[in-house]
Formats: sequence, C-alpha cells, structure tokens
Amino acid sequence: MAQNASPQLLTFSCAGCHGPGGHSPSTIPSLFGRTADSIAEILRAFRTDQRPATIMNRIAKGYSDAEIDAVARELATNWK
Repeated sequence: MAQNASPQLLTFSCAGCHGPGGHSPSTIPSLFGRTADSIAEILRAFRTDQRPATIMNRIAKGYSDAEIDAVARELATNWK
C-alpha cells in the first residue's frame, strides 16, 4: 500500500466488489453495518490465510496493521 495513504483512498476499490456504501449486489459479503473491530479482525485473518479467500487474502497481505485499522474505521464509520 502507498505509505501515508488516506483511509478514503485505501477503501476506494472496496466498492467494486462489496458494492457502493458496502451494500453488496451479489454473493460477496456486504460491509455495511459491520463494526471496525469486526472488519479489522476479518482483514487480519485474510492476511494470515486463517480465512480462505480467492482475492481478499492477496489484498490484505499488502496492508500494515495501521492501514487495516484505518480501513476498518473508514468502512465502519463512513459506509452508510
């Protein structure tokens, strides 16, 4: 990930799969309504391959702990 990237920038591409505002239009899980702690826990599980995935584990591996926390807060707070 880009160093010092804003949380808004880090979450920009999330809507492509998880839908606008986190409302997924398909079988991909919605992010809307999840807490920051829940999102951070899930991203960390993807990053360590504890949670199987086809794409998210590869994306999460590029995030530092600080970026995961920032992304989780952004999604939980502003995706409504």
